[in-house]
Amino acid sequence: MLLTAIILLAINLLLLCWLAIRQMHAQRALRTLRMDTQELAPLHAELGPQLRKELTEARNRVLSVEILNPLEVAAKESWVAGQFGALAPALIRREVYRQARDILETQLREYGIEPRVRLLGGR
Repeated sequence: MLLTAIILLAINLLLLCWLAIRQMHAQRALRTLRMDTQELAPLHAELGPQLRKELTEARNRVLSVEILNPLEVAAKESWVAGQFGALAPALIRREVYRQARDILETQLREYGIEPRVRLLGGR
């Protein structure tokens, strides 16, 4: 009887240690996720309402592309865009993004991918 009680006590002690270790791992993972969330919070605030809705409600994945040098791209492609880019930069950016959207859609279809390429946000 005493031997059975000692064995059960040992099993309970081992189980308790295992659960404590699992709890520590879970707490560490939770801390990491909280830090990641804090780092991503400013980026989430920058998202427009349409994209924020898409990311939170839909089960779709969203691929984001930001063109960092739209005025340079436009200037390489067109002499007019290079000359008047300073006068109407928003118009030039909008046109570069529209053309990039069309190129992405065409290229993805060539690979057998059926995309829904949209422009969200912008000014």
